[in-house]
Amino acid sequence: MNNKKQYVLSQYANSSKLNKILSGLEEMIGTETAIENFYNDIFNIQTANTYGLDIWGERLNISRRLKVNGETIELENRYYRFLLLVKAMSNISNCTIPNLEDILNFLFKERGKVYVFDTGIMTMKYTFDFYLDEMEKAILDLPGIPPKPTGVGLTVVELPKGKLFGFNKTGFQPFNQAPMRRN
Repeated sequence: MNNKKQYVLSQYANSSKLNKILSGLEEMIGTETAIENFYNDIFNIQTANTYGLDIWGERLNISRRLKVNGETIELENRYYRFLLLVKAMSNISNCTIPNLEDILNFLFKERGKVYVFDTGIMTMKYTFDFYLDEMEKAILDLPGIPPKPTGVGLTVVELPKGKLFGFNKTGFQPFNQAPMRRN
């Protein structure tokens, strides 16, 4: 607030009392630090603290408490942030395959690649070339959360590079894991 006069009506601009109050407020609040803290702790979802994430949850109408396998759990910040980001991305997606791949690869940019496939009539598949943890799988399994076209079924598949051996159309089962078919 270097130029306090720009925030005051011109008729009060030279008021010594008002300028003293504004200087005191500036000193007390420390506007630069307050703005930076607000941005980091609340506004930036990537760095928001617990309070900031709860505000984001209110705006997106998403609770921190979820039912997973019949049990109600409260998500820790890491997973709540992930849930909020997935929902926010779902809200802004146009649900084309390139757009969905961009969104998912942004969300998992540190982990690996994600591919999106149209697998037939009203179905699609997200294929991850890395393993998801159980909570990420549960979040991606929530109705209305992962981005996809309305009415389209979604399957999530993990096919980690270099850790996979199996036969196509068998769920990638290796030898001696599934019956062999005779013609």
